[in-house]
Amino acid sequence: MCHHIEDGTFDWTAQAVNPRARVRPVHRPPRVPAGRVPYCRWEVVIDDETEPVGEAPITAMTRGTTAARFRFPPMRDGTPHVP
Repeated sequence: MCHHIEDGTFDWTAQAVNPRARVRPVHRPPRVPAGRVPYCRWEVVIDDETEPVGEAPITAMTRGTTAARFRFPPMRDGTPHVP
């Protein structure tokens, strides 16, 4: 998986949790010599001095959709869904 995903997707995934997070590759395939482990490795840095990324326009647009506001009804046994 680590050689089929673009590095930029890792930043956006981490920033969904913390807008100050940055993800940088330490090493990725192909590794020389071959067979070294770990096969791929990234470093996650959360720096309070880093300017947080702003919300992408598509996120604001999506938040306003019916799908984003949908809440599942309780399960048949009455157990509520955890948000």
